[in-house]
Amino acid sequence: MVWTEPHTEGADHVHYSCSTRSCRVGNGCAQEHHYRGGITHAGNVHLRTQLVDTAWAFKARPAVGATLRKRQDGIHPDTIARSWAAQQRLCGKFHRLDARKTNRKVVVCAIARELAGFL
Repeated sequence: MVWTEPHTEGADHVHYSCSTRSCRVGNGCAQEHHYRGGITHAGNVHLRTQLVDTAWAFKARPAVGATLRKRQDGIHPDTIARSWAAQQRLCGKFHRLDARKTNRKVVVCAIARELAGFL
């Protein structure tokens, strides 16, 4: 996996590219629209399946149950706070997209693409 450094020259432009999963996340001007295409059957089947299954989990509201609390025992508080912020952000994004889109599979694919950037 190859990550490029953020470009900070000029405006507030941040661009990351990860080459092994063919995903690209960019933050350009407000009028830019990117068509990312449909999900394909190319690449690692197991990884794609895990990403999509994990994306479906963001349909539920974020909560810390007994099992998760036990698993987080001994983890640095900053790591827990960062993961909780990501959990809330992705759950919120799922629900915002779900309210706007008619096909929930499109929403799941968008969340799976975002999760691929975390790997």
